[in-house]
Order: sequence, then C-alpha cells, then structure tokens
Amino acid sequence: MRANDLKEPTKDVLKDATPSALKAAIKIMESWSCNHSQMAIILGISNSSLRRYLKHPEQARLSHDQQTRLSYVLNIYQSIRTIFNNPTNVDNFMSLKNHNGLFQGRAPLDLLLEGSIENMMDTYKHIDSIANGQW
Repeated sequence: MRANDLKEPTKDVLKDATPSALKAAIKIMESWSCNHSQMAIILGISNSSLRRYLKHPEQARLSHDQQTRLSYVLNIYQSIRTIFNNPTNVDNFMSLKNHNGLFQGRAPLDLLLEGSIENMMDTYKHIDSIANGQW
C-alpha cells in the first residue's frame, strides 16, 4: 500500500469510535480523581451533555475540537503509562505538583482544567517528551 492510498477517516468512522473513546477517557479521568465538572471542562462540553453521554455514550456527538480533546486525554494517559509501571504512579501523576519545565510547581491536571486546548497539547507534548527520554 502506498502513502497516497491512505485516506482520512470518514465522519462515520470517527462517529463509530466516539462512544468507545469517550468511555475510555471517562475511565481515565476517573482514575485521575476528576469529578464530572472537571471532566466536562477537559472535554470542552457542558455538564448536561456529559451527564447525557455518561448514560448513553452511543449518543455522543462531539465536535472536532471535542474529539481532539478526547484524543489528548487518551494520548496523555498512554504517555504516562510509558513512563511508569506502577498503577499508583500512573493514576496520581496528573494530580501531583510538578516542578518540571512546563508545570512550574503545578499539577498537570491544573493546566487541563484551565480549559485551553493549547494547554492540553502542551501537556501532552511535555509528558510525551519525557516518555521518549527527551527531557
């Protein structure tokens, strides 16, 4: 298969993946001890939409921005799992104050809770660079 043969996923493919990805992201944020309001901020959705999606994930209709946020949650978690083998460290990393570069004494979760997708991207890039030994 040539690179030209690869196509962008269609909206139907993304829509089909959303319920599973949303369930995984919710589980991850629960492991980070996020409450529902915090999850809504991170995902860029209203509290009422989050409540509805928790009951019926198959009804989730996320914008491109929200799908990107969902992807960052999954990728941040995967990068943390690359750094740590201990489940306690994996779960607690996002809530612990961190004096490493970007975080400047704040917990990584604090950056995500500011609601900025740029903070999500920066947090992911920073954690991923640590996971890849570039710190």
